[in-house]
Amino acid sequence: MLNEVLSRLTMDQLKSLMRWLPDTTPTGKKDQLVGQILKSLDGDGLRMLWDRLDDTQRVAVTEAAYTAHGVFDRKRFRAKYGRLPDFTVNEVGRRYSSRGQPTALGLFLHYEAGYYSLPRELGERLRSFVPEPSPVRLSPVDRERQLPWPRRR
Repeated sequence: MLNEVLSRLTMDQLKSLMRWLPDTTPTGKKDQLVGQILKSLDGDGLRMLWDRLDDTQRVAVTEAAYTAHGVFDRKRFRAKYGRLPDFTVNEVGRRYSSRGQPTALGLFLHYEAGYYSLPRELGERLRSFVPEPSPVRLSPVDRERQLPWPRRR
């Protein structure tokens, strides 16, 4: 559940995620911060946050929403789309980095036990307005062009 996922985060992690939510104040006790985040994601809040994601982040959330257990498969995603979504941004805003403040994607996909996943109730709500992702398509390749030598006939 989202409540449990958020409760496992530190105060600093919760506060850094709250900057993506309107009408929240990153002050108070941990349960108050969690409550503010949950309230912000109720109703149209989830849709408004979805709209703040960039295209690659939306596709990442969509892929997780339509997989078993909401797991985001980094290798599969990179193979299918050619890149990974940005999970963090450097505070100076110049380039994305692996260390830095979380992007709004961090309110959807949570890292734990070595992988990112989407909490079940968020996935259920997202599937009500997010279309299913396109299946993986393989492009046919001319075998003759791939071989470094002429094929014997």
